[in-house]
Order: sequence, then structure tokens, then C-alpha cells
Amino acid sequence: MESYKKIDALGRIVIPSDFRERLNISENERVLLSCDGDKIIISTLKHNCKLCGKTENLSKKFPLCKECIKQIFAEAII
Repeated sequence: MESYKKIDALGRIVIPSDFRERLNISENERVLLSCDGDKIIISTLKHNCKLCGKTENLSKKFPLCKECIKQIFAEAII
């Protein structure tokens, strides 16, 4: 998938909707910009559970989903 875009006077480019849909990037979502030689890399910043990788039911305090937190506490009690 490729697309050629012009940079506007403020240095902005538009990420085409088919790219955003494919990567599940929504409006106002933050992305990471980095350079690799002569390439600009745009990466998504999806938060996920550091144990199981799930992206839903995440704790607001820890980088874990609620199911993994329950499992940790259940194991700690035994």
C-alpha cells in the first residue's frame, strides 16, 4: 500500500482513510513518529496488557488487563 502526498505550508500531511482504517487509527489518536535513515515511520500507540497482550479491559493504574490482575491476586492468595 502506497500513497503520495504533498506537505502543506504548516508541514502537515493527511494519512489516507484506507491507511487509517487498516491500522484502526481514529480521530485524535496519538501516533509515534520516528526516523530510520531517509524514512519517516508512523507507528500506532495501542496500549495493551503486558502479560497477555489484550487491548480491552485495561487497568488505568497498571499496564495490565483486569483479568490478569485478578489472576495475579488469586495466585498471591493461594
